[in-house]
Amino acid sequence: MNMRQALKYCLIITMIVLTTLILNSALCFSPQCKWKIVNALEEASKYLYTTIMSKLKIKDTYHALLLTNLKYSEVEGYDLYPLAYYFTSHGFVIPYNAVPVHAPVYSIPWIFIYDNDTKMSIFIEFSRECLKNIIDSLCSGSIEPSEASHMIVSKCISKMSILKFDINYIIERGLKEPSKMWNYLTRNLNEYAAFSIVTLVTVWSHNAPPLLLLAAELHNHVCPGLLSGYLMYKYLMEHNLIPPKDKVYIIASPVYCKDDVYVQLFDASPGKRRIIVKLLPWSEQDEISKILGGNVAGIVIVYDPSTDSGTAYVLAFNWTKVHIYLKKYHTSFHGPSWWVSRMIADIYMLKYVNDPDYFVKILKVIDFRGHVWRYPSLFYKLGRAGVDPYVALGIIHVNKTSTITSVSKSVRLSSYLPYLVYIELGIIIILIIIIIVMAVMYRKRRS
Repeated sequence: MNMRQALKYCLIITMIVLTTLILNSALCFSPQCKWKIVNALEEASKYLYTTIMSKLKIKDTYHALLLTNLKYSEVEGYDLYPLAYYFTSHGFVIPYNAVPVHAPVYSIPWIFIYDNDTKMSIFIEFSRECLKNIIDSLCSGSIEPSEASHMIVSKCISKMSILKFDINYIIERGLKEPSKMWNYLTRNLNEYAAFSIVTLVTVWSHNAPPLLLLAAELHNHVCPGLLSGYLMYKYLMEHNLIPPKDKVYIIASPVYCKDDVYVQLFDASPGKRRIIVKLLPWSEQDEISKILGGNVAGIVIVYDPSTDSGTAYVLAFNWTKVHIYLKKYHTSFHGPSWWVSRMIADIYMLKYVNDPDYFVKILKVIDFRGHVWRYPSLFYKLGRAGVDPYVALGIIHVNKTSTITSVSKSVRLSSYLPYLVYIELGIIIILIIIIIVMAVMYRKRRS
């Protein structure tokens, strides 16, 4: 074989490799591949449903709860939510007895079912690597959806735990041996999902309102902070402070879990420029609370575009009542019992969902008119960078005792690429180098 023939064959091989890589990428993201995956996941969902209902002996889904992060899980760019399809089409209704638990898309996929009649539950965790391999096989045509669905159930379940899930017992043992009980829960569930599961089962089994569970989807668990936000939402609605035609804007300062309720139930998201988040030093929180007579919990602005006017409400939430209640159990939000304390506080605060005035009050009311660009004027004034909203409202003066410490860190940024991309790039680079070397050798030989 002479140099010209070698170069020719090398070019042919390069074109074949490049074409294969391009076709493989196109095939994996083709509509046909997408629906193969959906069909396989839906069929697997049916097997899972049948298995779980049989193992837990659930007769009526009305008394059962579904929790899962599958809505927010993806593998190879495809979401795994169809794996929950058979559950949500056969008795599990969001947000009444089903909660999609918000999680990073790269997290471990899991599903949890709880039966309130028997207090039994099942936790299933899936292997991302196994699901990836099946998706690759489906897209390449190596297997059919029916075969893939069986493989998902038979091979991709990396963990299955069936355990008694009596909330009263968990609280009782959690107060006595918090670390031991928490280790038991994380071992049978997993360390990422345990707190979400424990708190959601707690409030659901104590008749949590569906809208609270809807807010919990975004927040991914129910804690006293989220419940305080729900109680403030209830207070505003029950006192008719938010007419249907008005828009709600939030100055989230201080910042804590309550703010996710506003995002979810008032459609006050940062992307829509309807919520401004500003950290508030503890010293200022204490000062504002002393001046206004309550634990300050942020500012809710209600704006009517048709009249170009609105009202701002500085809200307070009485956390003292919650802490006093926890003292009855000789526990607090800190230390090893951090998780069980939140369960106890959740149950306590749930009793007042129809009486939010027990915890919530308005510290100050401010009426205003006008707008700046697309923003209500007061929201713009309080939300700008560098503005302390409570100083701008004249509630407090500039706090000279509070300091902001700037920490300089060297941050190493790394971009993530799937390992297959690295392999493909490596192959291409090697082939290009070979072509260049052989071309140079050929030219030297000719000369």
